[in-house]
Amino acid sequence: MNTVGLTDDIVAGMEDKISGSLGLLPFYDMSEIPKDAEWSRVDDKSIDVTKSIEVYDLKWVKKKYGGSAISKKWRVFVEERTGLPQKVEWYQKSAADSEYILSSTMEIEYLSESKIREIIKEASF
Repeated sequence: MNTVGLTDDIVAGMEDKISGSLGLLPFYDMSEIPKDAEWSRVDDKSIDVTKSIEVYDLKWVKKKYGGSAISKKWRVFVEERTGLPQKVEWYQKSAADSEYILSSTMEIEYLSESKIREIIKEASF
């Protein structure tokens, strides 16, 4: 077995991806979104949200090695007034599945200005 180390460029790219969007976004760069991806607003009444939350889906197909494909869906819940995401959900569906299956959920909590000032004050020398 031959082991090859990661180059500095690869490590830097991985760090950018991890820290850039904190895992909230489905793609690191807009240019990575597949041309046939579908972006839509979700008006499904079965989704339990407040009136101030808008829900959007981004759907695309990811081709896997060997020719098979898996359908992906990224759902984002956005606060209407601020435009800030409140929650994201990740779904996937194989050819054998009839419905998307929820694979993960991330809720975003925003710190108040006073909490941010407190953190900065504690971190200051």
